[in-house]
Amino acid sequence: MKNFIRMMIVVCTTLFYVAPGHADSLAVGFLGTGDITTLQEALLTAGVDLTEDTNLSPGEISDLELNMAGCWAVDLIDSASQIPLGTGIDCLEPLSDADDSQGAGISLRALSLFVMKSGTIVTLGLTSVRPFRDGNIGNANGAVSHMTGSIPSDKSGVIGGTGAFADKIGAARVSGAVFLGNFPAQITFDCLWIVEVETSLPPGLAKLEAEASLPPGQAKK
Repeated sequence: MKNFIRMMIVVCTTLFYVAPGHADSLAVGFLGTGDITTLQEALLTAGVDLTEDTNLSPGEISDLELNMAGCWAVDLIDSASQIPLGTGIDCLEPLSDADDSQGAGISLRALSLFVMKSGTIVTLGLTSVRPFRDGNIGNANGAVSHMTGSIPSDKSGVIGGTGAFADKIGAARVSGAVFLGNFPAQITFDCLWIVEVETSLPPGLAKLEAEASLPPGQAKK
């Protein structure tokens, strides 16, 4: 009975954590192996219409539809409790190749979909993928082959959503690793996402505007 109560506390805490209006920051993981699918199939799974549910222009949508290499869906996991929240989908568009002394790297544009019961968060950003250095240090004994990561910028963030996340914007960053030994048929993900979900103002601006109305030196809590 005690274990059941503990489990319910974890579940309720997780639901509170991801519920819009109660938390602006989500820490979630893309975990598992996904088979390649098309952008159209991924959007159908996520219940997303890029024209209606995002702030992308018609030209940007056409570019994604034309150049997207494929999409891969895996489990979306709450990073704190490891409880499944839904489905995470990464749709990737290669931008350029680069060779250097550490091995071949690649730049990508990633359209990422965080599909949950309360709605879907849509992010778009630039990311880098590169193989592990000689000796494969940090590759989990071969479970992963490449590192990947992206820092928030004006070209990386929440661009819309559905349900509870409709009309949202914000920032998103990812850090993790993937196994590309079966690419493009499959990608294995072990990636951590930090997603900041805002309302109608750019990240941080709502807080700054609220603090501007306070006496000097007093921060809004």
